[in-house]
Amino acid sequence: MFFNHKSLIKIIIFLGKKTFLGRSFFKRILIRIIEYLVDINNVNINNPLFITKIFNFNIYFFSDHKTEMKIYFERKEVKEINYLTENLSKNGWFIDIGSNIGLYSLSVASLNTPKKIYKILSIEPNPKAITRLKNNFKLLEFEKRYLKKRFYIIKCAIGKNKKKGFLVI
Repeated sequence: MFFNHKSLIKIIIFLGKKTFLGRSFFKRILIRIIEYLVDINNVNINNPLFITKIFNFNIYFFSDHKTEMKIYFERKEVKEINYLTENLSKNGWFIDIGSNIGLYSLSVASLNTPKKIYKILSIEPNPKAITRLKNNFKLLEFEKRYLKKRFYIIKCAIGKNKKKGFLVI
């Protein structure tokens, strides 16, 4: 049976999520295999390979050696996500400073229902991360149309001085 690189990467992600292979030494091997598959197939790293489910929402999968690959195995940030979901105030605000691709913001947004309202302010200065955050939000918004007036994205950095600067990535 022939598998293309996207199918193999999806299988690797599944194994990383559901088995011991997504931990410690084995996790690093799985990540290297994914990066190898991306490299040998000349994948355009600026485009997502596919959509995958992480925690309880869909997200675009990028393999650009910048996105934290471990999040796709749902092993990193689990304690933080659980803490958030258990301690949110109904009809409250969640402010995510340095939101990157939106892991926390989207996790909170995915908990919204027509009656449970959580508003999210997601702040990120990196243009590439902002684009990915917006696209990931569109995936969630497609499932939950009422999120539009509950999710706000601001492209800026937050610091003690009010001035323009350069973002070094």
